[in-house]
Amino acid sequence: MLKHPYTINSRTLSDFQNIKPAVDLDPLWAFNEFANAKFNDRRLTSRLQSMAAHFVQQPLASIPQACGNWADAKGAYRFCSNEKVSFSAILSAHFNRTLQRLPGDSSVILCPQDTTTLNFIAHPATLGLGPVGTKPGKSLGMLLHSTLAVSPQGQFFGLLHAHCWTRPTRKKSRRARSRRQKKITEKESFRWLEGFRRVERLAHQYPDHQWVSVNDREGDIYELLQEATAPGHRAGLLVRARHDRSLPDQRGKTLFQYLRRLPEAGTHTVCVPRHENKPAREATMSIRFAQVSFTAPKHRSKKPSLTLWAVWAQEINPPAGQKPIQWCLLTTVPVNTLAEAIERIAWYVKRWRIEEFHRVLKSGCQVEARQLTTRLRLQRALAIDMVVAWRIMDLSKAARLQPEAPADRWLSTDQWQALYCYAHQTQEVPQEPPTIAQAVLWIAQLGGFLARKSDGQPGTTTLWRGLQRLNDIVASWRAFGPTHPVPPRPKFRRQKTSQSCG
Repeated sequence: MLKHPYTINSRTLSDFQNIKPAVDLDPLWAFNEFANAKFNDRRLTSRLQSMAAHFVQQPLASIPQACGNWADAKGAYRFCSNEKVSFSAILSAHFNRTLQRLPGDSSVILCPQDTTTLNFIAHPATLGLGPVGTKPGKSLGMLLHSTLAVSPQGQFFGLLHAHCWTRPTRKKSRRARSRRQKKITEKESFRWLEGFRRVERLAHQYPDHQWVSVNDREGDIYELLQEATAPGHRAGLLVRARHDRSLPDQRGKTLFQYLRRLPEAGTHTVCVPRHENKPAREATMSIRFAQVSFTAPKHRSKKPSLTLWAVWAQEINPPAGQKPIQWCLLTTVPVNTLAEAIERIAWYVKRWRIEEFHRVLKSGCQVEARQLTTRLRLQRALAIDMVVAWRIMDLSKAARLQPEAPADRWLSTDQWQALYCYAHQTQEVPQEPPTIAQAVLWIAQLGGFLARKSDGQPGTTTLWRGLQRLNDIVASWRAFGPTHPVPPRPKFRRQKTSQSCG
């Protein structure tokens, strides 16, 4: 059974009651999430909790709009300018809470990692930014590499690791060493090894769980595969192959050629999410798997050969006009049966969770619209927005994975009561809170979700729009709802009218 993510003891609650809470939102979530932030200054921790509560109630708003008044907005700007605060210090408290949310029994913990670009070309005066694209003058900003903790069922526990950096604006030099001659620590691709090493450390700290790092094609790096297959490692690795390596044991055949010619082991249907202008669909995959060994690349010829398991999945009869899905998955976790091959494919499908997280971060939290004067200030605000993006996704996934759970585990009393009365156009508050599935549906309807039979489950887009409206509804509820004390009616004195003598 999952640990309750938002419970606190009475002593902690009494301590928090002396802190100024965020307006119009349950402050306990933000307090719990950042209670262990290490700034050596309780005022900074209190400000961080207040900012997180403000940001989550209006994820699309600017800092002044989210804070609601000049005093809180000025405090937020000072927090982002404080040299005692750092990107890693803000997220370290969230990392600890992520580990506390893990299930108590031994289970698989998937750790997808990926990189996204944050473009601030609309704010060229911001100091410390660098190029993030291939076209000069078209992009300016930062790069973000994140590692998540996800269950095989799709539950998003939180972030485990994050790294944010900028590229130097250097001119190309003819004397510069070739990229292949550089050490892995000198390349941007080293971030993939850092993410895997974080998972490896957690695998030693929490040996009851099976930890698996899940990477896309960009993470197909020989140094990473070598480290994951080294003796004594605990964390598993699952990566989609990018390079068609040669297999010496197969008479010169390449990896892809060898897997294509294997007999089909079975089929499996996966749900492919919506991508750009392509709708979501179900794809039937033909599955083949085998254990393979390949040598190191030519520029790493002195490195040893590696042995892994490979799973080949290719779509059968794709829709007209769409390219068939074709995956070659390499993993250090053994694959000896069709059921294990299907499980590895299901693990890779959960990698899309990190793409959804980055989409919520950029579209739902509007991080690229933040207007701060330096890169470090943007990074401090970004760290808070990353936790807010997780909070929005956690609320969305809770409705699907725990639909019958009471809504008060995620929403404050004022929130679910105001939401219920607004949805039913009544002032009669029920004794018990609605389920989280019903509450999320109402919030999504506030954001434009039509709830037709063919619409499926509401997504994060309509959810963050609905949270924006829910904030105003809760504010009105607190001001004019049944729990608000009715002010005494003012007494008017009748003025005496003066009579003129005619």
